[in-house]
Amino acid sequence: MSIQNLTPGTYFLHKNRNHRYFINITAQSSIKVVDGMYQKSASGSLVTLKGSPVSGNNYTYFVVVFNMVNSTCDHLYMVNLSGYIMETYTPDSRSSEYDMLCSTDIIIPDYAFQMKINVSDVLRDPVIRTTRPVYRPTNVELNVIASSDDIPIGNERVVTYEVINTGANIDTYIVQISDDHSYVLAPDSMNHTLRPGEKTDGNFTLLPNSTIGMFKYTVAVFVNSSEEVKQTISRTLVVTDIQRPNCHVIMTSGQCSLPALNTANCSKYTWSAKAEVTFKGTQLETISSTIGNNSMLQYTNITDSMEGPVAVNIRFEFDT
Repeated sequence: MSIQNLTPGTYFLHKNRNHRYFINITAQSSIKVVDGMYQKSASGSLVTLKGSPVSGNNYTYFVVVFNMVNSTCDHLYMVNLSGYIMETYTPDSRSSEYDMLCSTDIIIPDYAFQMKINVSDVLRDPVIRTTRPVYRPTNVELNVIASSDDIPIGNERVVTYEVINTGANIDTYIVQISDDHSYVLAPDSMNHTLRPGEKTDGNFTLLPNSTIGMFKYTVAVFVNSSEEVKQTISRTLVVTDIQRPNCHVIMTSGQCSLPALNTANCSKYTWSAKAEVTFKGTQLETISSTIGNNSMLQYTNITDSMEGPVAVNIRFEFDT
């Protein structure tokens, strides 16, 4: 038997046979909850967590509640997979006419967990939701360092990774890379044995040589003893047929304008230089420098230049 579109109220079921009955109630709600975690990058900025959280590390947990106008974020709870509340947090909250953001700092435990939110609507009635993701902490940290610039077709791109053993035991890790266009050059996996607290790095090479467009690559780290994936980080890149210029500092030297002062330590007079190159289509258009009146900018003739290196020299003279 199925009853749908019930009106609010109290319902009584009359049992006229001595049989076991099961009652399933399915309810739909306009309230939507989306959550995630931020971690602090090396530069101090907050970036969205990619992969599993690392046990013992600090993260900023956030949850966005949609379709609850003028609501209040009361509490956040960390619960284990049996539903028991392990930690209680009083979150920061920010509301708008469309949604509400709740956030708090948490320390990742060594067990799998979910987050539960307790909010009050405009009538102060409580609404409790358990967020869908199950967070499974790990004892290995994976970082990927690679340029996000477009890759000219036929050019290599190096993907560098760093693995840190944050656990208390020696472990052997397998770091593996894959992509959806088979652009990875061998080897596509590396083995590392790390002591507690030890870290190491390595790199892989991508060579897009067939298709112009987007592709995705994924770096994953396994624990060798269990072959279980502990961390994954995915990135998307664009393959293009436009060759971008590569800028390299060929030489820096300090020389004082008075020969008698050339024995001085010119490194005390630090300065920086910036050359800006603009293009019109794929053709060089202008080269300019922005370091002041005492600078001299020199470069080779770029008229009708379509390929090959362009040497740029920037010179700065200090007053003595």
